[in-house]
Amino acid sequence: MRYALVFSTVLITVASSLILDYAADQYNSINLLVLALVGAAFFVNILKFGVWGIIHKKFSVSSSYPLTSIFFPLIYFVSIVKGEASITWYK
Repeated sequence: MRYALVFSTVLITVASSLILDYAADQYNSINLLVLALVGAAFFVNILKFGVWGIIHKKFSVSSSYPLTSIFFPLIYFVSIVKGEASITWYK
């Protein structure tokens, strides 16, 4: 259960990052759609905050927090899929 909750926060963070990345890539000026996307990212992060509250009521930080480091390889994978990065010997 702990791992599923922590992994869900990682996925929520990836989703928030993708929403903000899409807003930044597609729109050069602030308009209603950009504000809606930023609002959606804000809402997703509030959801993550609530899930973290549930996690920390049930489990210690030292046993749940290290799993969040999976975010970095996941966001790197997303950038590879989007064509913004590549796999090389140096990475």
